Amino acid sequence: RIFNEVAYSLKILGGTISEAEVNKRVEDELEKLQLLHLKDRHPYSLSMGQMRRLSVAAMLVTKPQIIFLDEPTYGQDRHSVKILMDRMDQLHEEGTTVVFITHNMKLVAEFAHSVHVFKSGKVIFSGGPRELFANHDILAEAHLSPPPVSRVSSLIEEGKYILSIPEFIENMRR
Repeated sequence: RIFNEVAYSLKILGGTISEAEVNKRVEDELEKLQLLHLKDRHPYSLSMGQMRRLSVAAMLVTKPQIIFLDEPTYGQDRHSVKILMDRMDQLHEEGTTVVFITHNMKLVAEFAHSVHVFKSGKVIFSGGPRELFANHDILAEAHLSPPPVSRVSSLIEEGKYILSIPEFIENMRR
């Protein structure tokens, strides 16, 4: 069962958490990642995106201080990406360090606070998403492209790199 899969992460902590607390934390995390309605299903019956969220739930239920996610949105539809990344934002606001590794520059634009670009094991850029998208040499060297909204905004106003569609709309109203 999916419930047991997430609960296992807490149970291996050596019995330091009561059964009631385990149940509460598992249900809370499954609900936050919109998996609670599937709690009695077998993990192999899930879609790829649901499996990805299940693995994140199993990690988050232990309340880690730092989280590393490698391509966290792989296999996710737009709705599931929003659920997952909103949860990461919530954790960040609560003081958890969230590190995600991705080639998805739209994800970087919408959710990253700071960006580190690596090439051949070396950091070739550190800064914010706007600074990255303005640095054409680094983007070319790393074979990255800014998201479409940033490319369009820079064509409308040179040097302006907008990170999201709501920000683009707000800037167009001015």
